[in-house]
Amino acid sequence: MSFSLLEIGQKSLEEFSEEIRYSNIVSLVVSFAAFTIFLALLQGYGWITPVYIALGMVAFINFTLLLNYVGFTLASRFFLSILPPIAILAGDVLTLINIPNGTHAYSFDVRVLILSLVVLPMLLFTMRERVYLAISLVSNAIILFFFDYIHTLFGVHLSNAFGAQYYISTIFYVIAFSFITTTLLILKVRWCKLNKVNKKILLKLEEKVAERTIELEKHAEELVMHNNELEQFSFNVSHNLRAPVARLLGLTTLFKTPTNDNTEESTIISHIQTETKLLDTVIKDLNNILQIRKNLYKIKEYTNISEEIETAQKLLSHGGQEMCCLKNMELNIEESNVFGVREYIQSITYNIMGNAFKYKREGVDLKLKISTELKDQNVILKFADNGRGIDLDKFGDKIFKMYSRFDLETQGKGIGLYLVKQQVESMNGTISIESKLGKGTAFSIALPLPNSAQIQHQVYFENDIVSFVYNSMLKSSLIIWKREPSSSEYRDSFNRNIKNLSKYATNFWIQDTSNFGILSKDDQEWFNSNIIPLLLNSGLKGIIIIHKEGKGFKSPHWKAFANTCSTKEIELAFKFTLEEANAFISSFSKLNQTTET
Repeated sequence: MSFSLLEIGQKSLEEFSEEIRYSNIVSLVVSFAAFTIFLALLQGYGWITPVYIALGMVAFINFTLLLNYVGFTLASRFFLSILPPIAILAGDVLTLINIPNGTHAYSFDVRVLILSLVVLPMLLFTMRERVYLAISLVSNAIILFFFDYIHTLFGVHLSNAFGAQYYISTIFYVIAFSFITTTLLILKVRWCKLNKVNKKILLKLEEKVAERTIELEKHAEELVMHNNELEQFSFNVSHNLRAPVARLLGLTTLFKTPTNDNTEESTIISHIQTETKLLDTVIKDLNNILQIRKNLYKIKEYTNISEEIETAQKLLSHGGQEMCCLKNMELNIEESNVFGVREYIQSITYNIMGNAFKYKREGVDLKLKISTELKDQNVILKFADNGRGIDLDKFGDKIFKMYSRFDLETQGKGIGLYLVKQQVESMNGTISIESKLGKGTAFSIALPLPNSAQIQHQVYFENDIVSFVYNSMLKSSLIIWKREPSSSEYRDSFNRNIKNLSKYATNFWIQDTSNFGILSKDDQEWFNSNIIPLLLNSGLKGIIIIHKEGKGFKSPHWKAFANTCSTKEIELAFKFTLEEANAFISSFSKLNQTTET
């Protein structure tokens, strides 16, 4: 372990570590200076009282280092700022008393030395320790201002050496002390302010580094997970595609073999059709998996879980699961709204409910309990049945693997739970399972509550021309033009936006034209004939145009659009900023709610 005199005492009080470090430096410098004075006096005058004082200063300075070491850092710094001027004054007075015939000329230099020590309190104390700072400065000022008077009290008259007008030098010292002290205080205050700013900047940087580290660790974990999934995916693709392809190749080889038996040819063709359908099913399954992975622009919104349960129940009933009826289900919905991708929540509900009815025990009436609750900033969605159950000791590590099947008595592909897990994790959620063979199975899904940014600003498409943003709180879709588009870019962007508009529950459509430029006449006509009819028939309650001049109604194009909107009872508004547009939507929605009530 390395040891440094400069580091003594810093760990005991990290808040003042810089000042403590300065005190260690000052202690070493003053100790060296006192030892130098000791040698000079010893050589010049022998063992007189001032020589002992200088030697005592050397010992005292080492004592301040000891105080720092044992943790008395404030006392150490206070003594270090107070005692050197006192020791220098005492040494000068005692020297002149012991050498009455000696010259007083060097007392002028002693006074300059005392003046220079005014920097010590500035170095050793912070502005929060202003009491100790003030005491040290006042002590130094008294010694400096009353230097002559103190000497006179001990019978030493400096005016004998410097003349009757020597008192004028005191005025100069007062001015010098005031100037130096004021300057140092200003610098100290400014330094403290800068230090606070620097600490805040460093704190923010540390927070950002910590956040970035967490992000990188998370990304590293995701990369490892995705790498493992990719290996599993590659294995499954090669395994599940190879088998039907190999059988197809074998069947086509047989088909090429000359034969006069039409029945055999028909059988081969039938097998080819079967294997082709199987291959098509595998490809569709793989496509579904890839679609989940490609969810960068999937919109998350609040979904009513009770409605999704009812929809899944009806679909399963019509799909051959006659036992899937409400009397088999026990619902305990404490938290009705779940935030996530609507299609995924629909798929998760359908798959888990379908499995419960598919794998029910023979001769036992199925009971499916579905509940939701809010816990630790997550909505917990639970499905518990009394079905056949799964042997987790045997199959626990394969439950959510692709093409994993554990009950060969019932038809299935073994991909449902894999899709469920992928969809849950794509929404930053988690899924767990509890199951006992012959007792039943319970799935628990935790989906995190959203923050305001997730709700209010979801970018679902973006390029260098335009951004499409969805606000699930206001149920609004926003187009932000980044620059003036060409005619083809303008039309392609609108066609893409209109297609996405029908996917999400959208009450308000906003177009930000601040960076748009001028719309050509041809594009205006195209917009009027192709886009406006689609907008008017998409169930919108309002259309808001963000215009940097805010004078859209003066344009003949927008006047005609406003008239058309009024016939469809759609509110058209022009606003300067997105904030104004959102405020308009909020007030409009509240007004409508009040009217309906």
